Amino acid sequence: MIEIRLPRTTDAAGCAELAALVVGEDRAGPLIKSHLERHHLIVAEADKEIVGFLAYRTDWFQCTFVSLVVVREDFRRKGIARESSSWRPTSCRPLRFPRRRSGR
Repeated sequence: MIEIRLPRTTDAAGCAELAALVVGEDRAGPLIKSHLERHHLIVAEADKEIVGFLAYRTDWFQCTFVSLVVVREDFRRKGIARESSSWRPTSCRPLRFPRRRSGR
C-alpha cells in the first residue's frame, strides 16, 4: 500500500536520492533541505521506503507552485503524482474569497 503523507526528518536521505536522479547530486541535498525546512514537501511511502515526493513553494499571495515531482521508476503509472498533488492534511481548508459584485 502506498501512503501519501507529510515528511519526517528521516525521509531526507530517501528524497535526496530520488531528487538526484532529476536535478543531480550537487543540487538534490540543498533542494530537499530547503523544502523540508519550509514544510513544503509531501512524500509517498511504500513498504517503509520513499517511492516519490512532491516539492512545492507557496508565495506571499498564497499561490502554490510545484517545484519538483519525482516517482521511483518501478512505482510510476500508479497515480502517485496525481494523488500527491491533490493531497492535503485534514486540518487544511481551501481559501475562500468573497465574490465581487457585478456593476462596480
